[in-house]
Amino acid sequence: MSVLSKEQLAELELLLGRIKGVNAARVVLDGEGKVDEIHLLAGSTRSPKQIVRDVESALLASFNIAIDHKKISIAQVEESEEDDTREEIRPQVAKVDMVLEQNIVKVNVELAIGEARISGDAEGPATSQNRKRLLALATVYAVENFLNKNGIFVVEDVQELYISGKKAIVVAIAAILGREEENYLGAAYANGDEREAVVKATLAAINRRLRFFVEK
Repeated sequence: MSVLSKEQLAELELLLGRIKGVNAARVVLDGEGKVDEIHLLAGSTRSPKQIVRDVESALLASFNIAIDHKKISIAQVEESEEDDTREEIRPQVAKVDMVLEQNIVKVNVELAIGEARISGDAEGPATSQNRKRLLALATVYAVENFLNKNGIFVVEDVQELYISGKKAIVVAIAAILGREEENYLGAAYANGDEREAVVKATLAAINRRLRFFVEK
């Protein structure tokens, strides 16, 4: 079985998250960097056997990895008609500002949520990697301002990778749910605008579960 790099792990989790019926995916590696466990959160519209077959096919086709189906666990959540008809809350990027003052960068991200405009701010050392993290942080703060709840989301990591020869940004977000923790991944192609790509990737990680936090 192939040994996966950090970038390949992120790419694999994104791939699994796109499988029909899958809402979230987490891959656990063993000490050698090989796939040891796959945990999926899925809806109730497809059977676990169908999802497992798709996972096995995706692993083999994209990563040449064959895995024992016993290592794939699926937690299914019921999907009611009410869930399908309620309007989704999907923040959109309205504006991204970044100002450099000596060695400090200040970031402001403004999101459009319906008619509302919500912003978040973050600042810190102006290193290349930290600028991306601050963009993700400012996006998280804007979402938390909309929810009027602080400390829900944690920016775990922001990475660049190339998929099909194109530069993409991948953002890992953790959410605190009482004593529990959920982990999300979001990605966006840079397409010449890395700043906006970081914001879009952060929103892609959060948006799928945003309605849950609104209803809490």
